[in-house]
Amino acid sequence: MTTDSSSTLLSTLPKNIPARFLYQITDYFSQSEIGKGALGTVYKGIAENGEMIAVKKLKEKSDVADYEKTFNYEVCNLMAAQHENIVKLIGYCYEKRKKVVQSYGRYVIVDVTEIFSAMNIYLRKP
Repeated sequence: MTTDSSSTLLSTLPKNIPARFLYQITDYFSQSEIGKGALGTVYKGIAENGEMIAVKKLKEKSDVADYEKTFNYEVCNLMAAQHENIVKLIGYCYEKRKKVVQSYGRYVIVDVTEIFSAMNIYLRKP
């Protein structure tokens, strides 16, 4: 049984967003960089409805456990933050895929983990 308050809470929780969608709205992370920080680079995305979305692409780390810890830390902090000067987390993306790369003259298949967080961009009027 779902109550009104629990359905309201569920509607405000961040959603799992496919990486394909984030690549599309940022034009494959080409010319849309709007900032850079210790954890990654932030890009501007524009959804089909015109909504502007900030997409943070976390830096890859060689230690996967550390990478996942960084991702969890980022999402938890953004979910907890409630202030007019802090963007709201609307979604996240955590996808693993296989990729063929060349290493020492041989082709090998490696696991690639892509991690993103997506936030609303609020434009305030002066």
